[in-house]
Amino acid sequence: MSKNKQKTPKKFSKEFLSQFKNTEDLQGYMQDLRKALMEEMLEGELDAHLGYPPHAKSGNSNARNGKISKLVQSKDGTFELSVPRDREGSFEPELVQKRQKTLAEIEDKVLSLYSLGLSTRDISVQIEEMYGASIS
Repeated sequence: MSKNKQKTPKKFSKEFLSQFKNTEDLQGYMQDLRKALMEEMLEGELDAHLGYPPHAKSGNSNARNGKISKLVQSKDGTFELSVPRDREGSFEPELVQKRQKTLAEIEDKVLSLYSLGLSTRDISVQIEEMYGASIS
């Protein structure tokens, strides 16, 4: 059996769906989900850049150096994103690049692929094929 087999999306329970009383509630949830996914992907990019996961010892002089807050504009409004930094300042995120203030259609593609049950590895491959952007 292949490791990259797509998972079937889970059905949502009535209890889960009952938390959304109106469209604004659903849009707020989707924006929170988008923010969380993007921040997780940025952390993955930094892991790949540094070559080791958080809290691991490394002989490398470069290390994590906190996060910087960034306001970005998407089609659904403006939200604050926490972008990780490295000590040397050599980390160049590809998902949301330095000085980028608006998000392209890539966020919709990532959310749709995630909702279809693709793994983060599968999403990374798809984004690289579609946009030529390498994300981890």
